[in-house]
Amino acid sequence: MSDIYDFHSHILPGIDDGSRDIEMTRQMLAMEVDQGVNHILFTPHFYAQQQSFSQFAENRQHALDKTAELISGMDAKLKYRAAAETYFFKGISEAGILDDLCMQTEDKRVLFLEMPFTQWKTSMYDEVEPIIRKRQLTVVLVHIERFAGFQKDRGVWDAILDLPLILQHNGEFFTHGKFGLFGREGRLAKETMTGDRPLILGTDAHNTTSRHPNLGHAREVIEKKFGRETLDEIDQRSKALWAEGTTE
Repeated sequence: MSDIYDFHSHILPGIDDGSRDIEMTRQMLAMEVDQGVNHILFTPHFYAQQQSFSQFAENRQHALDKTAELISGMDAKLKYRAAAETYFFKGISEAGILDDLCMQTEDKRVLFLEMPFTQWKTSMYDEVEPIIRKRQLTVVLVHIERFAGFQKDRGVWDAILDLPLILQHNGEFFTHGKFGLFGREGRLAKETMTGDRPLILGTDAHNTTSRHPNLGHAREVIEKKFGRETLDEIDQRSKALWAEGTTE
C-alpha cells in the first residue's frame, strides 16, 4: 500500500480553531491512522494581521511538543512535520518570516498559502509571483476549491494557477454533499484532476465531527471517478514534496 500524506491539518492542540485539546488531538490522529495516513503536516493558521510571528512560533512549538510526545506512544509509525497555513497579506512577498512558516526539507521550502476569499486582483498576483520566482519558495495553494466561486473574472485566477505552484484539495471536496462534484465544483474538479497542474491532498481536519479526517473516503472517490493512475500520481507527487528520508 502507498504511503498516504495529509498536507493540511489543524490537529495540533489549542493553537487555532482546530483541535481544542490533547485528547481531541489523540482522537484525530487515531482517525488518520485508521484511514491509512502515515505522513501528516500540521498547518495551524497564521494571520499576520492578528498575531506576531514570535507568539505564533512559541505556541506552535508548545503544541508540537505535546503532540510529539503523544505520537511517540502510539503503536502506529506516524511521520510528521509542522508548518503553517499562512493567510495572504499585503507585503507577503518581502516578509522575512516566510521561511519559518514553510515546511522545510533538505532541498526545498514549501509555503502553504491561503488566498483571500474575494475576487483575486492583479496586486495579489504581484505578491505570489516573486515568492516563487525571486524567493524560490515552493507555493502550495491550500483548499483551492474554496476560492473558485469568488472569481467572476478569471483572469488573475488563471494567471496565478499558471504559475509553477501546487494545488491542494481538501478531502471534503470529493465527499461532502455541499460539493459532490456537480455544477461549478464538478467543472473545477475536471479542470484540476485531469489537467497538467500539480495536485496534492489534505484533510483540513479541525475536529472529530463536522470537519474530521477524511482522506480514506476521499481517496475512494478519486479512484472511482478519476482512476487509480490519478491517485498514484498524487501519491508520487506527495512523496517527492515531502522529500522522503528527511522526516521525523
